[in-house]
Amino acid sequence: LVYTPLMGAEFSWDDVALVADNRLTDDLKNLPEILKADLWATTRVPAPDSGYYRPLMLLSLTLDRAVLGLGPTGHHVHSLIWHLLAVAALFGVARRLTPDSHRLAALAGAALFALHPVQSETLALVAARNDSMAAALTLGALLLLTRERAGPAALAGGGALALLGLMSKESAVLAPL
Repeated sequence: LVYTPLMGAEFSWDDVALVADNRLTDDLKNLPEILKADLWATTRVPAPDSGYYRPLMLLSLTLDRAVLGLGPTGHHVHSLIWHLLAVAALFGVARRLTPDSHRLAALAGAALFALHPVQSETLALVAARNDSMAAALTLGALLLLTRERAGPAALAGGGALALLGLMSKESAVLAPL
């Protein structure tokens, strides 16, 4: 509910270049190039090599355009879904790592993460969705790996989620720490 006003926001700042005017996200046939492209090299504006490899982010924008078109509302809702997934995964990890008598602390931590003003950027700017994607996937990996009996399936799933987190944003490389 707190972020509902952002669902009516237009595209702004980097959204125009990365979302509305992106030369690759207009067609799913561009998937091979999406999987190897530098993030900023996909824009119609000539840009030097940025070093940002974020194919899952580009794929999410491509799916948005294929399903939702170029209206910003659907893109913002999709970003909100990623944010809520990150909040739920954080709550799951915090709950698992705290004793039953401190479940309220886990809820408070997840609520603080969900509502902290720094999170508004990831929801106001569709181009910042990669932060929520990386957080949700990395925390999802931790949720799988903190199970009491994390067997081979949990290890494989955790590894896959961590890899997808890396494909969303480079900062996910810190997950093992």
